[in-house]
Amino acid sequence: NPERNNQEIYLTNDNQKYFELVNTGKHISRTVCNPFSQEFVRKSNRILYKITEGKGLFDWFVNRKDVEVIYQVRHPIPTALSIMRLGWDLTLDAYLSNQKFIAEYLDEDKYNYCISIKNGEDLLSKYVLNWVLENLIPLKSQSLYTTFIISYEELLINPKIHLLELCKRLDLDNHKAMYDMVKRPSRSSSFSSKETIQNMKELDVKNLIGSWKKDIDDKTEKRLMNILIKFEVDIYRFGDLSINKKYINHGTN
Repeated sequence: NPERNNQEIYLTNDNQKYFELVNTGKHISRTVCNPFSQEFVRKSNRILYKITEGKGLFDWFVNRKDVEVIYQVRHPIPTALSIMRLGWDLTLDAYLSNQKFIAEYLDEDKYNYCISIKNGEDLLSKYVLNWVLENLIPLKSQSLYTTFIISYEELLINPKIHLLELCKRLDLDNHKAMYDMVKRPSRSSSFSSKETIQNMKELDVKNLIGSWKKDIDDKTEKRLMNILIKFEVDIYRFGDLSINKKYINHGTN
């Protein structure tokens, strides 16, 4: 589980040194793979980073000529509900105590707005705000529109289209194996409910992307989505289960 304030918001000597050591092969990062799998490749000439606690490093990665960035997002409300169910900590304090982040992304009004939610009683609002702050650096980046964006929802709605584009960008040739993996619950599915795991196996897209609506009425959804509006974030909007169409398939080779 993520520890409190476990966020890499800006580039430091430590995190830059770490990535450079991995890139040069001097440090072998911990990997999760099955050497007995048919898809396992013993030798590779590329490195895959899956970064969940370092969205603030977005621009550094984008500006590296040897890195292809895939930005993944999921609707803030089901994300918040899932994190709450798992009992993971908020990371609000990491952002609201970082003076550089505050100066660049939060004027006085937005900062006070964050503090009022943080000090309030509505836990779901806190986790939606958490999603906003964690994604604010990439979402406000000038490089966002030249980056390949894959949303959880669109990958389920149009898996073949997105996987073909992914294969094209990364020069991958086993599209079928990737498509089969979409229908197979991952290791992290152990955190999911039995209903969600069943929906994954059946690729029940409607329930996978919209089941949260059973617990959230329109009034509550609108109130929560107003948090995004406060920060001029429109990648997800009230009434839509998937991302704003203008963000789909953005990015150039």
